[in-house]
Amino acid sequence: MEIFTARFNELLKEYNIKQSEIADYCNVSRQTINDYCKGRNYPSLSVLISICKFFDVTSDYMLGLKDN
Repeated sequence: MEIFTARFNELLKEYNIKQSEIADYCNVSRQTINDYCKGRNYPSLSVLISICKFFDVTSDYMLGLKDN
């Protein structure tokens, strides 16, 4: 799941999104988002879907199954 962590951090940086913004959108704590950023934890399916909708990317991209 290192790919998820790398791509999640890349999207946060690319769109200049604060952890608190994505946490509010996904209805999780900022600490949970921080854990995703550090690779200490990974999102549930419902949170993964919210992340994908927020950034307008596919789950295949976030999970490293596709590169675009």
